[in-house]
Amino acid sequence: MLGEVMREHGERFPALGAALASAAAHGGRDQALEFGLGRILDGLELLMTRRGDGH
Repeated sequence: MLGEVMREHGERFPALGAALASAAAHGGRDQALEFGLGRILDGLELLMTRRGDGH
């Protein structure tokens, strides 16, 4: 159903169209797990750096 709506009215929702195109380009998977894990690891890196500097 979403595909039909986007075919008819996709120009009204460019951000949604881009997100759906990105998911389709990656085999229908979104990148939420990879993105979330990256943010967690970024935070841990910052924490370890600060602790190593004595903060």
